[in-house]
Amino acid sequence: MKRSIIKIVSMNFNLLEVLPLKLKTGKLMLVQTRFPKLDDSPKIYELIRSSPPLDLNSRYLYMLQTTHFKNTCIVADLIPEDDEGSPQVAGFLSGHLLPEAPEVLFIWQVAVSSMARGKGVAKKMALDLLKRPALKNINQIITTVTPSNAASLKLFERLTDDLDTAINQEVGFESTLFGGDAHEPENALQNRPIQSFKNHLELNPFP
Repeated sequence: MKRSIIKIVSMNFNLLEVLPLKLKTGKLMLVQTRFPKLDDSPKIYELIRSSPPLDLNSRYLYMLQTTHFKNTCIVADLIPEDDEGSPQVAGFLSGHLLPEAPEVLFIWQVAVSSMARGKGVAKKMALDLLKRPALKNINQIITTVTPSNAASLKLFERLTDDLDTAINQEVGFESTLFGGDAHEPENALQNRPIQSFKNHLELNPFP
């Protein structure tokens, strides 16, 4: 199915972008991103738990991310096109601004449910997050990725391509730092700083 952007009108008549997604069952769904809410945190916890090799953090952390850090986190909902059924949380991207460098966004975890993987949902979340006016001064994105997390590495490569920049990779956190846990090293990825992403993205105050 060829993907395209569809414009729909929200309750307050502001235009939002949604992404059509066809499930294996043939049912057509619409993917729409938004700010997280506190009552999303249990669903986010379950989503991360079903998305190895991501580390599952405490429920309390996801409560904080959906409240204290909601401006730098984003949720993707799957909405039935025929309006039959409730929206489902199908994706979550968490991040935060570096305290000593507020123009740098650290992307922490990116998770997409199994039914929506490989459809561009992760990249949509990242780009929609960057369109928020509150993040208009971001000029660099950094993240850490384990060697086995090919999906996250591919996402970051595609994202930097869209932003017309390039990736630098270096040693992040060695596996020995994780104590007795069987944990892979975390490689640090960052795009080369550019003046501003706003030249590449159209501001959208309603992600």
